[in-house]
Amino acid sequence: MKLSILKNVASQALKPRRFAVMAGKVFERVAERQTKAASQENMRWIHSNLSDFVSLAERLDSALWQESVTRSREIESSARRKLELIPYDLGGGGVYPFLHFLVRYMKPRTVVETGVAAGFSSFAFLDGLALNGLGTLYSSDFPYFRLPHPERYIGIIVPAQHRSRWRLYIDGDQINLAQIST
Repeated sequence: MKLSILKNVASQALKPRRFAVMAGKVFERVAERQTKAASQENMRWIHSNLSDFVSLAERLDSALWQESVTRSREIESSARRKLELIPYDLGGGGVYPFLHFLVRYMKPRTVVETGVAAGFSSFAFLDGLALNGLGTLYSSDFPYFRLPHPERYIGIIVPAQHRSRWRLYIDGDQINLAQIST
């Protein structure tokens, strides 16, 4: 492990609220090895119950699905331009075109997500909420503690025009979700 990463981890661990979450993450990874059999059973269930989200979206509202695909290409393009400017790999988005579709289709007033990273899903949720003209996104995350000043990278791709609908909590899910639910 590079000295700079150790320095960043140590500086984050000195923050009392962060240390508890970091210790919990280390414990979870150690405990993860003990629950591998349960995880394999869960994966078997998932594979036996899989469905294709593209087909589902097209069946529900084909035009809206096409809108979400188009908007997601714009999100991807915008994100790549921003991510090229930073020296770290923050990962990519998951199924954010489908998340965008769900927000547009369901028109929720409240969306809660856990895990933000660079913000692909957050951007998709927020773009859908903006197009709907209603709703707020509550996001829970914990900074990449191996990076210097990690808070600045959470949701880095989310544009300023969408941030008024966004409530971001960064003290880890156990703390954040309790605050969000009140």
